[in-house]
Amino acid sequence: MRRILPVLVLCTMVFFFTACGAKYADSEYLGTWKATTATMSGISLDVSKTIGEFSITLEKDGSVRATIGKDKEKGKWEETENGFKLKDSSSEMEFTKTEKGKAKVEYQGMTLVFEQQ
Repeated sequence: MRRILPVLVLCTMVFFFTACGAKYADSEYLGTWKATTATMSGISLDVSKTIGEFSITLEKDGSVRATIGKDKEKGKWEETENGFKLKDSSSEMEFTKTEKGKAKVEYQGMTLVFEQQ
C-alpha cells in the first residue's frame, strides 16, 4: 500500500496539470484563422491592402496570438454561444461563426470574414 499511494498521487497530479493546460482541447475553433474578405458600407475591400496580414492563432490552453499588419499581440480567447471572443488588456473582439471554418467580426468599421487555415 505504501508504494501504491505515491504512484496514485503522481498520476493524479499529472492528470490535473495536463487537463488544466488543455482548456479547449476539443474546440472546433483551435488553430490559425486568417482574414480573407472585408466589407465597409457594402463595399468590398482588399484585406492585404487595407490592413495587411490579419491572422489569429487560438491555442488549446485559452491563449491567442494575433498578427495585425506589423503588430503582434497576445491575449486570451474563450468560446461563446455563437463563436469565440478574443480579449487582451484593453479590448475584446467577438467572432460569430457563419459556417464551419468561417467567422466574422466587426473591426474599425469593417466586417471581416476569417477562414480557418
